[in-house]
Amino acid sequence: MQLLERIKPLWASRAILKRRILVVNGHPDPGPERFCSALCDAYEEGARAAGWTVRRLTVGLLSNNETRDQALEDLRWATQLIVVYPLWLDQPPVLLRDLFEENLVRNQRDGCGVSEQPVHLVITMDMPAFLYRAMLQCDTDIKE
Repeated sequence: MQLLERIKPLWASRAILKRRILVVNGHPDPGPERFCSALCDAYEEGARAAGWTVRRLTVGLLSNNETRDQALEDLRWATQLIVVYPLWLDQPPVLLRDLFEENLVRNQRDGCGVSEQPVHLVITMDMPAFLYRAMLQCDTDIKE
């Protein structure tokens, strides 16, 4: 038991090195007044307070290949992702979808395969959830 107590600090410092989180704002409008932006701010603040190393990626600001390459590097850097985006016509925004598709293609091309990092999704919408579920239920009833 004494040996375990002596090597415990080695584990603790190692875990801190791997606690890298990327907070992704998937809303195409990077404005700070957007709800997705406010959620990302709060999550980033909480992660920093918990001792995580945090980077932020705002998809609406990816305008050229250089910033896109940096975004793809940030995706590789992170040990955990939090992605906040609005649901538009039952899908994420096109810019966000394209970024993750490009990341997947690059990983497969480089032999990395599919990333195993945990991804937490926060999906917002302008419709109350109970109405959205009812709408989906109606769609499945019609299709059958």
